[in-house]
Amino acid sequence: MIRPLKQLLRKTLGKASLTYEELVTVLCDCEFVINSRPLKYVSEDVTDLAPITPNMFLLELQGSGLADCDAVDSDNLNRRVRYRQRMKESLRQRFRKE
Repeated sequence: MIRPLKQLLRKTLGKASLTYEELVTVLCDCEFVINSRPLKYVSEDVTDLAPITPNMFLLELQGSGLADCDAVDSDNLNRRVRYRQRMKESLRQRFRKE
């Protein structure tokens, strides 16, 4: 799954300029998308069990901490969040399509 991820990142991000934190966030989002894929055939029968995904094994390991933000530039932060969300959506769409 590393090769498809790297190809999608190249196509999606292109020459985008991301900070280290934004890149880590995008990679974490990519990791979540890849780990959400089913490991077996997904049946259309509603009575079947939900398919197993790698996230089912990893969810217990996720941390939930926030960085300490004393001085926040809200305008720049909002703009960067919207930019990162567009990148994430573009990546998800390409991943599902390709």
